[in-house]
Amino acid sequence: MPRGLKLTSLLLFLFSAVSFHCNADLYGNYHELTRSEKLGKDFEIININRNSSLTILTIHGGKIERGTSELGDLIAGEKFNRYDFRGIKNEKNFEALHITSTRFDEPIALQLVKNSEITLSIHSYLPEVFYARTICIGGANRELARELSLILKTSPGFLPPDTIIEYPCNRYPAASLENIVNKSKQYGVQLEISTYVYDYFKAHLDAQKRFADLLALWGEETISTKSTKPYCQTYLE
Repeated sequence: MPRGLKLTSLLLFLFSAVSFHCNADLYGNYHELTRSEKLGKDFEIININRNSSLTILTIHGGKIERGTSELGDLIAGEKFNRYDFRGIKNEKNFEALHITSTRFDEPIALQLVKNSEITLSIHSYLPEVFYARTICIGGANRELARELSLILKTSPGFLPPDTIIEYPCNRYPAASLENIVNKSKQYGVQLEISTYVYDYFKAHLDAQKRFADLLALWGEETISTKSTKPYCQTYLE
């Protein structure tokens, strides 16, 4: 095999081996997880109910999907409800603690989300294309997802210059009503942010703060203008 083909094959193998979302979860739900994984030893749960209409959710926080906890904290600030399921194992947090969003049923998270008007869920993924910087926007509240995509596409230059805002998010649509983000009264919006965007934020903390501030402003405007009227779900067949 030519050297170039060998290198390409090796890179594809490595990405398929470590890519977020590509492996089956070890546990099918939270109850199964707690049979082997221990609260305070393997994972932590951060739950802050500020009686806000908006909850900022990171169910794959800590070492499960890197960068999500920090971004979620910045967005929530002191204004919005905050839930973080945070992996703290020494190794293999994603392999052991990842429960896909449609089966994530930790009771505290479910209660907080169900009492909220809207939920914003933050995720991280390793893209198939090397060094692709993408923010993929999904969720059953299609109106809010589209609105947020337009805001990000026209946002000031605090994102990496080659960042792609992808809407609709065909890879991770988050359209199922079984997805925890959509268990709020008016459903929710899910952000899948590539690890390379998080890498950029890690090196440019001011840019991460401005990005979080923009999402927080969107959240404030959303709950002030939309949480007083019922949301009509029309596009899920």
